[in-house]
Amino acid sequence: SGSSRIRREFEATGDGRAAARARADLVDAIIAKLYQELISPSADGPKDFCLVAVGGYGRRELFPHSDIDFVFLSPDGQGQRARREAIATLARTLWDLRLRVGHSARTLKECSQLQRDNLEFNIALLDCRHLAGDAWLFSRLRDDAIPHLVGRDRDDLVRDLAEMTRQRHSKHGETVFHLEPNLKEAPGGLRDYHVAGWLTMIAEIEKGGRLAPPEELWPAGIREVAGSAFAFLAAARCFLHWRQERDDNLLTYELQDQAAKLGIGLEP
Repeated sequence: SGSSRIRREFEATGDGRAAARARADLVDAIIAKLYQELISPSADGPKDFCLVAVGGYGRRELFPHSDIDFVFLSPDGQGQRARREAIATLARTLWDLRLRVGHSARTLKECSQLQRDNLEFNIALLDCRHLAGDAWLFSRLRDDAIPHLVGRDRDDLVRDLAEMTRQRHSKHGETVFHLEPNLKEAPGGLRDYHVAGWLTMIAEIEKGGRLAPPEELWPAGIREVAGSAFAFLAAARCFLHWRQERDDNLLTYELQDQAAKLGIGLEP
C-alpha cells in the first residue's frame, strides 16, 4: 500500500528525489516494527547493539528497486552472536516482503579498518544513518571509527575510489555521449555525483574530523547545479525502475520516448 502511494505521487509530480526519500521512510517504518518485535521492545535498546543504514539507504536515497543495505553493529560481536536468530528472521522477513536486502554484522573495530577486498563497504559507511538500537554506539561509529579510518587510510581510500571510477568510465567509453545511457554508471551519471560527494566528505573528515552531507559543504553555485542534475537523474531512474520492475538503469530509445511524453526531468 505504501509503495503504491509513493508511485502514484511520483507519477503525479515527477519528483524522483521525494519518491526515493519516501521509500526510505517507508522501509524505516517496517524495519522499526520488526526490530521492536524481534530484538528490543525499546527503539533505543539493547545496550551495545544497533542497526545502521548505509549506502543509498543511509542517504535516504532509496529508488524503487534499489538494494536496502544495513549493518548490525556491536562493539565486539557478542551482541550479534546472542541475537543471531533474531537477525536472521528480520532479514528473512524483509526478503519475504520482496525487498532486496544486503546486510552484514560488524564490530566497531572492523568499521575502523580499511577493507581492501571490500572497498564498497568502507565507502558505504560514509553514508551511515542510525535506524534503531544504542545511539551511543552509533555515535562511536560516526564520530570515532569512521574518522579514524579516514585519518589513517585516506590516501588508499581516495586512490582506490579514483581507480574504481576510472575503470567504470573506461567500461562506458569514457564519454558522456551515449545514445542509450546508463543513468547510474556511465560518466556524468548518479555514481559520479556520489563520488564527488564522497571525496568532499573525506576531505571534510580530514580537515574537521566530522561527517557531514556533501550538499552542506559545496559552495552555493555548485550545490545548485549539482542539485538540478541530481533531480533530473533521480526522476529518470525512478521512472526506469517502475517501468522495468527491476533495478535497470539503461535509458533505451523506447523508454526515452515514454519518459519525454510524461515530462520526466522537466521543471515544474
